[in-house]
Amino acid sequence: MGMIDSSRSALLAFQRALATTSHNIANVNTEGYSRQSVSLQTVGSTNPTDRAAPGGGVAIHSVIRSYDNLLEESVRQDSSAFSRTDVFGSLATDVDTLFASGESNISTQLQTFFSALQDVSNDPTSNATRQAMLGESEMMTARLREMDGRLNEISDFSNSRLSQVVVEISSYAQQIADINAKIKDSGENLPNDLLDTRDHLITQLSERVSVSTTEAGDGTTNVFVGSGQALVIGTKAETVGVMRSEYGDGLRIVLGGSGTGPDATEQMSGGVIGGILDF
Repeated sequence: MGMIDSSRSALLAFQRALATTSHNIANVNTEGYSRQSVSLQTVGSTNPTDRAAPGGGVAIHSVIRSYDNLLEESVRQDSSAFSRTDVFGSLATDVDTLFASGESNISTQLQTFFSALQDVSNDPTSNATRQAMLGESEMMTARLREMDGRLNEISDFSNSRLSQVVVEISSYAQQIADINAKIKDSGENLPNDLLDTRDHLITQLSERVSVSTTEAGDGTTNVFVGSGQALVIGTKAETVGVMRSEYGDGLRIVLGGSGTGPDATEQMSGGVIGGILDF
């Protein structure tokens, strides 16, 4: 019976190992998935006092994720930094294009206007030079109005993008809190797939705003954004919203999502939000 039991334990263990391999293959293109491997351990003898008694075979010790917390933290920091500079660069390019060198830029327009003004100063009785100056002044005024309209469009777009990102942050926070609740309920047997999903959500969140995390003893992860503002504590998620500044300097980020919570703009940094606020 000992040989049969050992063989049966081996079949069961390697059946689980094959199932894990199959799971890895099935998720080869799943974003955020970490490869899993089976750790085996010996099954001791039923009579441990007998040094000559054979062992009981093999059993599954655990299914391990190929995961490195330091590497994941580095990816999050780099993602946050890249998103911040990418968004800032994109918005700044729009402004740069507006003021770029060329016949239509404001510098050329001003030079032409002042040149016409100088011509009138040199010959104030000439109707032609005065008409030319009036024409140039109208063109400069039209150009300034056009630029003002374009700058307003860029400002509206950045405000709209900020509002959108804030909604995304609240959504990610709630999803992370929900997964925390499932992981907490699982007890000591932490489900690898849920851990992968949570880590992927935190990485996605780091593209929107800088993120730091701490692990709790019950398996949950607390998430802090910006300079330490709590976003997810255990199974509870904070909502985030925007409100228009009373000083007229754009939108402000507030906690609570209703637009009446405490101002957290100064605590937000990194990611898309950091790039927009920098801009």
